[in-house]
Amino acid sequence: MTCHYYIVFWYTSIMIKEFQGKYRWLSNFWPVEITYNGLLFPSLEHAYMSAKNNSKEWKYFCVQEKNPKIVKKRSYEIDLVPDWDNKKLEIMNNLISIKFKNRELRKKLLQTKNTYIQEGNTWNDTFWGVDIKTKKGENNLGKIIMQVRDEIKKSHILFKFLQEKKKIILFDGECNLCDWSVQLLLENDPHDVFRFASLQSNRGKEIQGEYGIDSTAMSSIIIIDDYSGYKSKTSAVFSITRSMGKFWYLFNIFWIVPQPIRDWIYTKIAKNRYTWFGKKNTCIIMTEDIRHKFLDENE
Repeated sequence: MTCHYYIVFWYTSIMIKEFQGKYRWLSNFWPVEITYNGLLFPSLEHAYMSAKNNSKEWKYFCVQEKNPKIVKKRSYEIDLVPDWDNKKLEIMNNLISIKFKNRELRKKLLQTKNTYIQEGNTWNDTFWGVDIKTKKGENNLGKIIMQVRDEIKKSHILFKFLQEKKKIILFDGECNLCDWSVQLLLENDPHDVFRFASLQSNRGKEIQGEYGIDSTAMSSIIIIDDYSGYKSKTSAVFSITRSMGKFWYLFNIFWIVPQPIRDWIYTKIAKNRYTWFGKKNTCIIMTEDIRHKFLDENE
């Protein structure tokens, strides 16, 4: 009995239980432009309600009315399109996919990782969500959002590598210090974790675009190990050394140094890397045993 209690507690503690507070953006009422059937709506709720009736007057009303609550309330007064109950899941799926094409919302969704998403509510909607009081409901909206999240991951530029728990390292391909660092990592990667792409390469630029990275303003090595964010400066260094073999894990003792101090030191070195270490004129020689580690070599 005690064991069961802790399992339930652990499960519910990592669940998004309702679309309130910091998760309000999951709600269909969240303001985000949705283009659907050639019309621009102020939220997903507006677009969804517009699909319930094909009259031009109704659709115009859904476009013009800013308050999604009013649109939803008015929808109870209209005649539904034929076979609505068999169409609404597909329509909602399409609209959720459109909503999360928004860059900011897509990033937020990916940051939920594999957390279970529940549309908990107090208005007894047991089809789209779960009644918080009775804990009963099909949670179809939550399920669709999680399905769309999985689809976004599968279409992600680094899906293959992130699924395999690889760490993608973006490095300055013109810097001697960076070149030395890459050589060091190639020799100290006992679990074949590291994958590399230079900032100047086509693949490196694509990755920077996906993550909104402006490497020209950072002067830092960048490491990516999840779908929505990246690590830079000393945070990236510590992430790397934790995956290296031999005695390198001891380097993490420097974690006790306050981050502003260690990042200042890192930035000082990075900004002077060309002056102190020079630029390299030759590329890393790609032997067969390391070729698979470089993303540009596997395009």
